[in-house]
Amino acid sequence: MIGSKTVLTVGSLATALLFGGGVYLYMNFGNIAKRLAENVATKTLGVEVDIGAVNVSLQDKKVEVTNIRVANPSGYKNSDALTIGLMSIQADTLSQELLNFSNARMQDMHVNLEVTPSGTNLTDIRNNIKVPGREDKAEEDRKTVTKVILREFAAEGGTITPSISMLNTQPKPIDVPPIHLSGIGEKENGVLAGEAVSQIFKAVADSSIRAAHQQGLLEGLNADALKEVGVGRVEQIKETIKDEAGALGDKVKSLFE
Repeated sequence: MIGSKTVLTVGSLATALLFGGGVYLYMNFGNIAKRLAENVATKTLGVEVDIGAVNVSLQDKKVEVTNIRVANPSGYKNSDALTIGLMSIQADTLSQELLNFSNARMQDMHVNLEVTPSGTNLTDIRNNIKVPGREDKAEEDRKTVTKVILREFAAEGGTITPSISMLNTQPKPIDVPPIHLSGIGEKENGVLAGEAVSQIFKAVADSSIRAAHQQGLLEGLNADALKEVGVGRVEQIKETIKDEAGALGDKVKSLFE
């Protein structure tokens, strides 16, 4: 989650290394990485992203990011859409040009899914994602920006607290299905850090929305809103057929009782 035009360019890294013979960078690497990660994630998701701390072991090439908070867009009741207790990352190589991570694991994840007649908070964030530096005019800048490869990503054991504005009582929390991604940035020999953030958030949002749909928590949305959150017409038809088949089975069963 480190990179962008204003983040870790070759020039800025060289300047930092020259300051105090590299002592300043070494002693403050965690704080620097924290500010850079917050900057990239906030610009990418379009909502405020706060990080409690980034602990970096340069010797072991390990990074631990703790207490990540992704704010809700305006208009929703909860302050946060997503909180993550810990994201542990193992690196293979760390250079000025490429951060090559072998794996990342997200733990203690909590999703505040808010559903309104017009959509969800996760959908609003997902639809407004903009990766910094992706524009054509930034072509020259991209040549000096640090790229990211993440070969394996996993998030397990998360929970979703649904808040449905159309209901008088709120459903109980449900589980987030395990999320696994692989090969982020491998084909491209590295992607912008914002692109990696984008892919991870979209996976979390899509998995949470599917889980809510399977529990019947999106029934108050109209067809356009369902399409917007990613529940396609084919899936709706499948659910209808499944319900009708179940009802028919009950009727047939009752004939023999």
